[in-house]
Amino acid sequence: MSSQSTLSITGMHCASCSALITRKLKKTKGVEDASVNLATAKARVKYDPAQIHEHDLINAVKGAGYGAEVHDPHSHHGVDLDRKRQEDENNNYRTRFLIGLALSLPMLGFMVLTFFPNTALHEALMHYMGIVSLILATPVQFWLGSGFMKGFWSSLRMFRFSMDSLIAIGTLTAYLYSVYNLVVHVIMTGSIFGEVHDLYFEVAAFLITFVLLGKWMEARAKGKTSAAIQKLMGLQAKTARVLRNGQTVDIPIEEVQVDDIVVVRPGEKIPVDGTVIKGLSSVDESMLTGESIPTEKKEGDHVFGATMNGNGSIEFRAEKVGSETALARIIRFVEDAQGSKAPIQDFADWVSSWFVPTVIIIAIVTLIGWLIAEATVTFSLLAAVSVLVIACPCALGLATPTGIMVATGKGAEHGILIRGGEPLEAANKINVIVFDKTGTLTNGKPEVTDILAFEGTNEELLMIAASLEQGSEHSLAESIVQYAKAKGLALSMNGNFKAIPGHGVEGSVDGKTYYLGNRKLMEMQKIALGDVEQKLVRLEEEGKTAMLLADSEKILGIVAVADTVKETSKQAIDELLKMGIDVYMITGDNNRTAQAIARSVGITNVLAEVLPEQKANEVKKLQQQGKKVAMVGDGINDSPALAQADLGIAMGSGTDIAMETGGIVLVRNDLRDVVTAIKLSRATVNKIKQNLFFALFYNVIGIPIAARLFMHWDIVLRPELAGLAMAFSSVSVVTNSLLLKGFHPNKKNWISDIAPWVMVIGFTAVFFLFAKISSPTEVISSPVSEHSGGHMEDQPESTRMLEVHDESTDGTIAFAVIEDGNVFSDYGISHTKEMHLIVVRDDLQHFSHLHPDRDAQGVWHVSYTAPAAGAYWLYADFIEENGASHTIRFERKYEGDLGTSGIKPNSETVKIVDGYRIAQETNKTDKIVSFTYKITDLAGKPVRLEEYLGARGHSVLLSPTGEFIHAHASEDGADPVFNTSVLGDFYRAFTQFQINGKIVTVDFDWQP
Repeated sequence: MSSQSTLSITGMHCASCSALITRKLKKTKGVEDASVNLATAKARVKYDPAQIHEHDLINAVKGAGYGAEVHDPHSHHGVDLDRKRQEDENNNYRTRFLIGLALSLPMLGFMVLTFFPNTALHEALMHYMGIVSLILATPVQFWLGSGFMKGFWSSLRMFRFSMDSLIAIGTLTAYLYSVYNLVVHVIMTGSIFGEVHDLYFEVAAFLITFVLLGKWMEARAKGKTSAAIQKLMGLQAKTARVLRNGQTVDIPIEEVQVDDIVVVRPGEKIPVDGTVIKGLSSVDESMLTGESIPTEKKEGDHVFGATMNGNGSIEFRAEKVGSETALARIIRFVEDAQGSKAPIQDFADWVSSWFVPTVIIIAIVTLIGWLIAEATVTFSLLAAVSVLVIACPCALGLATPTGIMVATGKGAEHGILIRGGEPLEAANKINVIVFDKTGTLTNGKPEVTDILAFEGTNEELLMIAASLEQGSEHSLAESIVQYAKAKGLALSMNGNFKAIPGHGVEGSVDGKTYYLGNRKLMEMQKIALGDVEQKLVRLEEEGKTAMLLADSEKILGIVAVADTVKETSKQAIDELLKMGIDVYMITGDNNRTAQAIARSVGITNVLAEVLPEQKANEVKKLQQQGKKVAMVGDGINDSPALAQADLGIAMGSGTDIAMETGGIVLVRNDLRDVVTAIKLSRATVNKIKQNLFFALFYNVIGIPIAARLFMHWDIVLRPELAGLAMAFSSVSVVTNSLLLKGFHPNKKNWISDIAPWVMVIGFTAVFFLFAKISSPTEVISSPVSEHSGGHMEDQPESTRMLEVHDESTDGTIAFAVIEDGNVFSDYGISHTKEMHLIVVRDDLQHFSHLHPDRDAQGVWHVSYTAPAAGAYWLYADFIEENGASHTIRFERKYEGDLGTSGIKPNSETVKIVDGYRIAQETNKTDKIVSFTYKITDLAGKPVRLEEYLGARGHSVLLSPTGEFIHAHASEDGADPVFNTSVLGDFYRAFTQFQINGKIVTVDFDWQP
């Protein structure tokens, strides 16, 4: 015989976790079935007790890397643990996010400073950036990100991949690669200080921090999933008074047994279900049924646990105890329904199952592909890291919770409380809404509706009836008394008052005896109804409770009381019908009363005489017809149906249980808010889908760019900018969600509708801008320059038409850059300078790298005396503020002995310059040329290169025809490497390094 156990799980933080635990449990011998719910952190396991015990199930969960303990849904201890777990989860993610943000922001500052090399802050802080970034990033990576690492390891052990896998691989790669570059820097320089290039600590740290933000928002949006169970548990009586051996004794409710005689005094809570055997009383069952009118209980009637006894004492025989009571069954219904997974989570799981391994494969293929193409290891690794970094699911993690948070805030403005993503998605598909009657379509409080006086006036009849009812505590009596007082009637003293349970009251007003009650009371007093019967039936057919007022001889009139329909109910029903939604009413009332209420609000589908525990079954029947059902109710009897429905909508005036079970709560009790809730939910789900599109859209366009498939068109993406691009994708998701703030139920949100298209275009442009910036350094390189992180100056030129006006004199080079007759002034910073002026004699025998100053008129000036006569090429090399590059050549002749014209190539590969031995190694693949320099002192010891104009070296390549390329050394490895693509047959490379504060210039020739 099979048994079922519920385990409380700890340590889960993603859908993959629940999948892993499910798989582990199902593989355990003796387990017949298992399901794990992430939202409730529960595992429901069906097993054979002959083969396995509960502690074996716990060990199986622990074997998958998680914690577990047996959960008792009827235990207050278990409920307290659930509440504490939820609070801990929310506080944990919030704390981790705030710590991660505090640790990551300084690293963001370092990243920003790299783009402002000429500032005082750059000079003051960048010297410490490497070691400080390591210190800050390490706790983020291995402490704050430990959950992702554990998730990755658990997934790996089960041969699966999850979002945690992508986060862990991407951040670890960025972190470890940064550590490697920092170690190389320390080995080369002998110091932990100094500006270190190609560090991506901030990328790893911010990715983890962003995902923690998403997790925190998700934890807040999920709400307290077991709050409904906690409320239900709170309704149970703690003790019961039973007859044992002729004595009444108080015992814990858990010790009550079937057939025990239970004694309940006035005002006490009924502990278990049973049948009355002695006594008369009225019992408030509103906590169970939602009905506001107390129910008269006499011998043979059923009573239910957690309901409240009225003024009389009763004894009843216990028939259902423990897990068999009506309340316990409702608890099970709620728990079972809450255990279902949200469809939106299924979609996320599906995306994760394909997206993550696909990205990992693409990263591996990128790495191997570039290595096969003879790219350097550094270049290939950077491309692979960029793929992983840009694919990290920051935006995907924020897509749902940001939409939920904005929607819940907007809903609150309209008096609508929304409990997370599941009801939001469910509302988008709703085509049937089932309304409970009492307290939902109606006000839930009895009110006087009709007064029919057969003798005297209506006011006289009402005064007598209200005077009689002054002594009664029944809610119907209270409604009559309050109605009379509202009319300003003066009530008389009621003498000889007597309550007749189940029938009515009698008493004397102004010395005359009167009776107020139902037919049975009239029969007891032998007062004939006569023609009154027809009027009585008419009122009852209208769903009203009619009370007869009589003296000792005849009936004097009728006072009818009913739970009136809310003023807004019909308008709400009409709106829903216009939206194409079918509407049902469900109630425990008889069919005649139910039909009367339904007709008054325009409902044609009526489910009448439905017992409390049957409501969920009626909802299930509709679902079995393929309908998506929303249930609107306010009582505990509605909570199983609210939980069973695809969407539960609870009235704010209802019981706490109904409100906790409902996915949406209408605080203002206005049924028009049902319409608003549906519209808001549809708008929100639409936003969430747009957000998911954005999250995946960025990957679709970003991954090939990050993989550098378009590098020959100058479209590449370095890891740090890939991380920034993903930050922008998160911004787009949050921004798109914030547009829900413009939601209004009766107006179209045009900005929200148009914005996604604008953002698609705008953020695509951002991607390509970052791709252009990623072309190495500020003056962007040729397509191949990124091959090793080197920097080159032949970025495709701007479309602006610029020319140079040469104003040079002897001993001075002076020139102005002109555009359409005006002096050009839109200069950007290129390697700490606005202008680089390269001066070379046309036989390539002399070389100078100058940096002119610009005067107030925009003319560049620099002192220069030609070392020898001849024709000279001058290259004005600069960029615009937007990064577009320009190289303008102009010529000057210096008179004197011109010497021998023509270029004389040489084949030297090693030179001694200024006491240093410099060797050049050349590697050519197709049209990609790589120059590597080995620099040592004369004793063969490697020398330390100092930064020169923001780089480890500058090289200008010139051909006999004047073709010009300006390249910068890579920041990777011990030896400086320059990469370029060349078209000619011969080049002379003039390369400059800074060693011990001195600029060393060396030239080598290259021929194919």
